[in-house]
Amino acid sequence: MNQLPINIGNNSFYLTPGYISGLTMVLSFVLLFYLLNGIQFRTKFTITADLDSKYVLDSIKTYFNYGNIIINNKNYTAEFIVDRIEELHNIIIPHFLHYPVFCAKLHAFNLFKIIVIALFNKDKRTIEGRRELLKLALSMNITTNRQVDRIETLYSLLNVSENKDKELLINDIKEISSELSNEHISGIIDGDGSFYISFQKDGTIKTGFNITSDKNSKR
Repeated sequence: MNQLPINIGNNSFYLTPGYISGLTMVLSFVLLFYLLNGIQFRTKFTITADLDSKYVLDSIKTYFNYGNIIINNKNYTAEFIVDRIEELHNIIIPHFLHYPVFCAKLHAFNLFKIIVIALFNKDKRTIEGRRELLKLALSMNITTNRQVDRIETLYSLLNVSENKDKELLINDIKEISSELSNEHISGIIDGDGSFYISFQKDGTIKTGFNITSDKNSKR
Protein backbone atom coordinates (compact mmCIF):
# COMPACT_ATOMS: atom_id res chain seq x y z
CA MET A 1 0.00 0.00 0.00
CA ASN A 2 1.36 3.43 -0.92
CA GLN A 3 1.87 5.76 2.03
CA LEU A 4 2.69 9.45 2.06
CA PRO A 5 4.02 10.90 5.34
CA ILE A 6 2.44 14.15 6.57
CA ASN A 7 4.23 16.17 9.22
CA ILE A 8 2.27 18.42 11.59
CA GLY A 9 4.59 20.13 14.03
CA ASN A 10 6.20 17.35 16.00
CA ASN A 11 3.57 14.85 14.88
CA SER A 12 3.16 12.92 11.66
CA PHE A 13 0.81 10.41 10.08
CA TYR A 14 0.71 8.47 6.83
CA LEU A 15 -1.77 9.34 4.13
CA THR A 16 -2.95 6.04 2.62
CA PRO A 17 -5.28 5.20 -0.29
CA GLY A 18 -7.79 3.75 2.19
CA TYR A 19 -7.79 6.98 4.19
CA ILE A 20 -8.59 8.99 1.04
CA SER A 21 -11.52 6.68 0.24
CA GLY A 22 -12.76 6.95 3.81
CA LEU A 23 -12.59 10.73 3.67
CA THR A 24 -14.54 10.63 0.40
CA MET A 25 -17.36 8.69 2.08
CA VAL A 26 -18.82 11.95 3.30
CA LEU A 27 -17.86 14.08 0.32
CA SER A 28 -18.67 14.27 -3.32
CA PHE A 29 -18.71 12.89 -6.79
CA VAL A 30 -20.37 15.73 -8.67
CA LEU A 31 -22.02 16.07 -12.03
CA LEU A 32 -22.88 19.57 -13.24
CA PHE A 33 -25.27 20.59 -15.98
CA TYR A 34 -24.85 23.49 -18.37
CA LEU A 35 -27.95 24.53 -20.22
CA LEU A 36 -26.53 26.46 -23.16
CA ASN A 37 -27.55 24.79 -26.43
CA GLY A 38 -28.98 21.80 -24.57
CA ILE A 39 -27.36 19.83 -21.78
CA GLN A 40 -23.62 19.63 -21.37
CA PHE A 41 -22.35 17.24 -18.70
CA ARG A 42 -19.38 18.26 -16.58
CA THR A 43 -17.97 15.80 -14.04
CA LYS A 44 -16.03 16.71 -10.92
CA PHE A 45 -14.48 14.95 -7.95
CA THR A 46 -14.06 17.12 -4.88
CA ILE A 47 -12.97 16.95 -1.26
CA THR A 48 -13.62 19.95 0.98
CA ALA A 49 -11.93 20.72 4.30
CA ASP A 50 -11.57 23.69 6.61
CA LEU A 51 -8.51 25.83 6.04
CA ASP A 52 -6.78 24.43 9.11
CA SER A 53 -6.82 21.02 7.37
CA LYS A 54 -5.65 22.26 3.98
CA TYR A 55 -2.39 20.36 4.46
CA VAL A 56 -4.37 17.11 4.05
CA LEU A 57 -5.70 18.31 0.67
CA ASP A 58 -2.18 19.36 -0.34
CA SER A 59 -1.01 15.83 0.45
CA ILE A 60 -3.89 14.27 -1.48
CA LYS A 61 -2.98 16.43 -4.48
CA THR A 62 0.63 15.24 -4.15
CA TYR A 63 -0.56 11.63 -3.87
CA PHE A 64 -2.61 11.80 -7.08
CA ASN A 65 -0.20 14.22 -8.78
CA TYR A 66 -3.28 15.84 -10.32
CA GLY A 67 -6.00 18.32 -9.44
CA ASN A 68 -6.24 21.83 -8.03
CA ILE A 69 -6.93 23.36 -4.65
CA ILE A 70 -9.29 26.31 -4.38
CA ILE A 71 -9.39 28.53 -1.29
CA ASN A 72 -12.64 30.07 -0.05
CA ASN A 73 -11.68 32.55 2.65
CA LYS A 74 -15.31 33.60 3.18
CA ASN A 75 -16.31 30.07 4.22
CA TYR A 76 -12.88 29.30 5.68
CA THR A 77 -12.61 26.20 3.49
CA ALA A 78 -10.30 24.66 0.92
CA GLU A 79 -11.41 22.35 -1.87
CA PHE A 80 -9.42 19.76 -3.77
CA ILE A 81 -10.88 19.42 -7.27
CA VAL A 82 -10.29 17.07 -10.17
CA ASP A 83 -12.48 17.99 -13.14
CA ARG A 84 -10.59 17.01 -16.29
CA ILE A 85 -12.26 13.96 -17.81
CA GLU A 86 -8.89 12.33 -18.58
CA GLU A 87 -7.78 12.60 -14.94
CA LEU A 88 -11.10 11.32 -13.66
CA HIS A 89 -10.98 8.36 -16.05
CA ASN A 90 -7.32 7.45 -15.63
CA ILE A 91 -6.61 8.40 -12.00
CA ILE A 92 -9.70 8.86 -9.84
CA ILE A 93 -11.87 5.99 -11.14
CA PRO A 94 -9.06 3.38 -10.82
CA HIS A 95 -8.34 4.56 -7.26
CA PHE A 96 -11.89 3.89 -6.11
CA LEU A 97 -12.02 0.57 -7.93
CA HIS A 98 -9.03 -0.57 -5.85
CA TYR A 99 -10.01 1.22 -2.62
CA PRO A 100 -13.81 1.38 -2.68
CA VAL A 101 -16.29 3.51 -0.81
CA PHE A 102 -19.44 1.95 0.63
CA CYS A 103 -23.24 1.89 0.52
CA ALA A 104 -24.80 5.18 -0.67
CA LYS A 105 -21.45 6.61 -1.73
CA LEU A 106 -20.67 3.40 -3.65
CA HIS A 107 -24.02 3.72 -5.42
CA ALA A 108 -23.09 7.28 -6.43
CA PHE A 109 -19.60 6.22 -7.51
CA ASN A 110 -20.89 3.34 -9.66
CA LEU A 111 -23.14 5.73 -11.58
CA PHE A 112 -20.43 8.40 -11.73
CA LYS A 113 -18.05 5.81 -13.22
CA ILE A 114 -20.50 4.93 -16.01
CA ILE A 115 -20.95 8.62 -16.85
CA VAL A 116 -17.20 9.35 -16.83
CA ILE A 117 -16.43 6.36 -19.07
CA ALA A 118 -19.18 7.39 -21.50
CA LEU A 119 -17.92 10.98 -21.69
CA PHE A 120 -14.29 9.86 -21.98
CA ASN A 121 -15.18 7.55 -24.89
CA LYS A 122 -17.47 10.22 -26.39
CA ASP A 123 -20.43 7.85 -26.17
CA LYS A 124 -24.10 8.61 -25.41
CA ARG A 125 -24.25 11.56 -27.80
CA THR A 126 -27.68 10.71 -29.15
CA ILE A 127 -30.82 12.08 -27.52
CA GLU A 128 -31.47 8.63 -26.05
CA GLY A 129 -27.94 8.50 -24.69
CA ARG A 130 -28.28 11.94 -23.11
CA ARG A 131 -31.51 10.85 -21.45
CA GLU A 132 -29.71 7.82 -20.03
CA LEU A 133 -26.88 9.96 -18.67
CA LEU A 134 -29.39 12.36 -17.12
CA LYS A 135 -31.15 9.52 -15.31
CA LEU A 136 -27.82 8.20 -14.03
CA ALA A 137 -26.76 11.66 -12.85
CA LEU A 138 -30.01 12.41 -11.03
CA SER A 139 -29.90 8.94 -9.44
CA MET A 140 -26.48 9.56 -7.91
CA ASN A 141 -28.07 11.36 -4.99
CA ILE A 142 -31.79 10.88 -4.48
CA THR A 143 -31.80 13.55 -1.75
CA THR A 144 -30.45 16.12 -4.19
CA ASN A 145 -30.60 19.82 -3.43
CA ARG A 146 -31.38 20.63 -7.05
CA GLN A 147 -34.57 22.63 -7.38
CA VAL A 148 -37.59 20.88 -8.88
CA ASP A 149 -38.03 23.50 -11.60
CA ARG A 150 -34.39 23.06 -12.67
CA ILE A 151 -34.83 19.30 -12.90
CA GLU A 152 -37.97 19.82 -14.98
CA THR A 153 -35.99 22.13 -17.26
CA LEU A 154 -33.44 19.38 -17.78
CA TYR A 155 -36.21 16.92 -18.61
CA SER A 156 -37.84 19.33 -21.05
CA LEU A 157 -34.57 19.93 -22.89
CA LEU A 158 -34.36 16.20 -23.57
CA ASN A 159 -38.10 15.79 -24.22
CA VAL A 160 -38.60 13.54 -21.19
CA SER A 161 -42.29 13.71 -20.34
CA GLU A 162 -43.43 10.25 -19.22
CA ASN A 163 -43.33 9.58 -15.47
CA LYS A 164 -41.85 6.13 -16.08
CA ASP A 165 -38.90 7.77 -17.83
CA LYS A 166 -38.32 9.96 -14.76
CA GLU A 167 -38.04 7.05 -12.34
CA LEU A 168 -34.61 7.13 -10.74
CA LEU A 169 -32.31 4.21 -9.99
CA ILE A 170 -32.67 3.34 -6.32
CA ASN A 171 -29.66 2.40 -4.24
CA ASP A 172 -29.98 -1.29 -3.36
CA ILE A 173 -26.52 -1.64 -1.74
CA LYS A 174 -27.20 -2.60 1.88
CA GLU A 175 -24.05 -4.46 2.87
CA ILE A 176 -20.30 -3.82 2.89
CA SER A 177 -18.77 -6.40 0.56
CA SER A 178 -15.15 -5.22 0.63
CA GLU A 179 -12.69 -4.79 3.48
CA LEU A 180 -13.33 -1.92 5.87
CA SER A 181 -9.81 -1.09 7.02
CA ASN A 182 -8.55 1.05 9.88
CA GLU A 183 -7.44 3.60 7.27
CA HIS A 184 -10.99 3.78 5.86
CA ILE A 185 -12.40 4.35 9.32
CA SER A 186 -9.85 7.08 10.09
CA GLY A 187 -10.78 8.88 6.87
CA ILE A 188 -14.50 8.63 7.65
CA ILE A 189 -13.91 10.02 11.13
CA ASP A 190 -11.88 12.95 9.77
CA GLY A 191 -14.60 13.60 7.22
CA ASP A 192 -17.67 13.54 9.43
CA GLY A 193 -16.83 12.28 12.87
CA SER A 194 -16.80 14.40 16.00
CA PHE A 195 -15.78 14.27 19.63
CA TYR A 196 -17.90 16.36 21.95
CA ILE A 197 -18.37 17.48 25.53
CA SER A 198 -21.72 18.79 26.76
CA PHE A 199 -22.67 20.27 30.12
CA GLN A 200 -25.98 18.98 31.49
CA LYS A 201 -28.47 20.98 33.54
CA ASP A 202 -27.82 18.82 36.58
CA GLY A 203 -24.16 19.78 36.52
CA THR A 204 -22.83 16.57 35.03
CA ILE A 205 -20.53 16.51 32.03
CA LYS A 206 -21.33 14.23 29.11
CA THR A 207 -18.66 13.14 26.63
CA GLY A 208 -19.15 11.33 23.38
CA PHE A 209 -18.12 10.49 19.86
CA ASN A 210 -20.28 10.15 16.76
CA ILE A 211 -20.15 9.70 13.00
CA THR A 212 -22.94 11.15 10.87
CA SER A 213 -23.98 9.59 7.57
CA ASP A 214 -27.04 9.18 5.34
CA LYS A 215 -29.58 6.56 6.38
CA ASN A 216 -28.67 4.27 3.46
CA SER A 217 -25.18 3.89 4.94
CA LYS A 218 -26.46 2.95 8.40
CA ARG A 219 -25.13 -0.61 8.09
